[in-house]
Amino acid sequence: MTKTRVMIVGEEETSRKLLKGGLEREGFEVVACTGAADAETRFKAAPVGVLVTDAAMTGKDGFALMEWVKTRDPLCRVILVSSRPEKEVAIRALRWGASDYFEKPVDTDALVHAIRRAAEDHHAEEAKNEQIAALEERASRAEGSAGGGTWFVSRSPSMNQVNESIIRSEEHTSELQSRFGI
Repeated sequence: MTKTRVMIVGEEETSRKLLKGGLEREGFEVVACTGAADAETRFKAAPVGVLVTDAAMTGKDGFALMEWVKTRDPLCRVILVSSRPEKEVAIRALRWGASDYFEKPVDTDALVHAIRRAAEDHHAEEAKNEQIAALEERASRAEGSAGGGTWFVSRSPSMNQVNESIIRSEEHTSELQSRFGI
C-alpha cells in the first residue's frame, strides 16, 4: 500500500506538532497547516487522502474547509475535531460527510486508529475506481472490436460455437424481419 498523505489543520501549534510527529512515526506523510487558507493552497498543489481539521478556526471553519475539499476530491476522508462537546456538532459533521468526529481533548491513539481506518477506506475506494475504469476500458475495446454488433467474451471452443450460432441466428432473424416487414 502506498504511503497516505494526511493533512492536519488547526490553529494550535503544539497540537499540530504532536500529532504530526506521532503520525510520521506511524508511517504517514503529514502536511500541517495553520488554517483553512493554508490548507486550500497546499491541497490544490498536492491533494491528500485524509484531512484532520479543527471545527472552529478563525476565518473559514472546519465545516467550510471540509465542504471545499469534498467538492474537489470526494474520496478524501475528513475527520473533524471540536472543543464543543455537543452532539449536534457531531451529527452535523457526519451528515456533511466526515468519516469521524472527535471531541477535545483527543485520545491520540483513537485518533491515529481513525486516521489509519480512513486511509484504508480511501485506498480501497481508489482501487475500486481504478478497477471499474479498467473494466470499462476493456469493455469499450471489446465493443469496438465487435464493430457495433454482438460481442461475447469466451475462450472455450464449444462456447465460441454457441456464440457463432447466436450471431447467425440474429442475422437470419433480421433478414426475415426485413423481408416480411416485421
